[in-house]
Amino acid sequence: SGRPRLRGEARPRHRALAATARTRWAERSDPAPRRETEMAMRPGDSVLLVGEGNFSFSASLCDRVSRDVQVVATCYESEETITKHEHAANNINCLLEKGAEAHFLVDCTNIQECPSLRNRLFDRVIFNFPHCGRKAGVKKNRELLANFFRSCAEVVTATGDVQVTLCRGQGGTGADQPTRHWQDSWQIVAQAAGAGFILSEVNAFDATCHGGYTSTGYRSQDKSFRVAGALTHVFTRSLPIDKMKPFTMETMIGNEHCSFRIPEELADKINRNFLQEGSNHPVNVIKELLKMRIAAMVVVHELENQFPLLLEYRP
Repeated sequence: SGRPRLRGEARPRHRALAATARTRWAERSDPAPRRETEMAMRPGDSVLLVGEGNFSFSASLCDRVSRDVQVVATCYESEETITKHEHAANNINCLLEKGAEAHFLVDCTNIQECPSLRNRLFDRVIFNFPHCGRKAGVKKNRELLANFFRSCAEVVTATGDVQVTLCRGQGGTGADQPTRHWQDSWQIVAQAAGAGFILSEVNAFDATCHGGYTSTGYRSQDKSFRVAGALTHVFTRSLPIDKMKPFTMETMIGNEHCSFRIPEELADKINRNFLQEGSNHPVNVIKELLKMRIAAMVVVHELENQFPLLLEYRP
C-alpha cells in the first residue's frame, strides 16, 4: 500500500480558549441521518480510521469512496487478537485488495509514534464509538478523547476534520436526545477545544448507510454497541487566537484632551460596533426596546458621541 497523497500543511498547534458549537440542528428536533462521510471525500484525499474493531466500517467505506481516496485503517490490538473477531480477517483482506492500508497496535492517543504513520498527514480522522474498555467511567473516557484530539492535531491537515461517533447521550451536546447532565457526559466539545478543534457539525449516525458494518468491542467483548440514536460529531481546526495587547483610547471633551488605557483583558471588548444602527446583536435589540418604551413616557435625547463621559469625573 502506498503513501497517501497529502493536501496542504498542518498549522502549528495552538490553544483554544473557548469552543463554540456551530451545529445544524437549530431548526430541527433531530439530526438528519448522515450519508456524508463518503460524499465529502474527494479524489486525492486521505482518511485515517482509528480504533477499528473488526474493520467492517473501513471495508464498507472503501466500497463507497473513489479508488483515488487513500484509506488507512488501524486498530489498537495486535493482528493475532483482532482476527479473532468475526469477519475481521475477511474485512482486512478486502481492504488490502482495494489498495487500502491496515495497521495494528496503533495507539490513537499517540498516532505519530506508529512507524508506518510517522510524518504523515490526513484530510480526515474517523473514530467510531471510542471507549477505554470494560466498565471505564466518564472521566477515563474524557481523558481518552482529550488525548486523542491532541494526537489528531499532529496528523490532520489544516483544512481537514475529525469525526467522532458516540452513543446516544455520551457527547454532552444539545443534539443528544435526551440530553444528559453535563457532568455525566463525555464533554466532547471541551475535550476537543483543548487541542484546538471546534465542533462544526453534528449528524445522526445510521449504520444502515454503511453496508456490512457491525460495531464490536462493547466493554472489550465481541459485542455490538447500541448504535440507535448515535451521533457523529465533526470537528475542524479553530482559527488561531491573536494575543490582544493593551491600548489607549483618546477623545476630546469640550476643549480638553482625554484618554485612558484599555487593559489587554478588555481589549477585544472595545469597538465591536454591536450598538450600531441596524445591528441584530441582543444588546442592541434590548437597547432599542428600552429606548422605545422610555420615549413613550418622556422625551429622549440620544448622544451621537458614544465615548464614555465618565472621563469628566475627577477623583
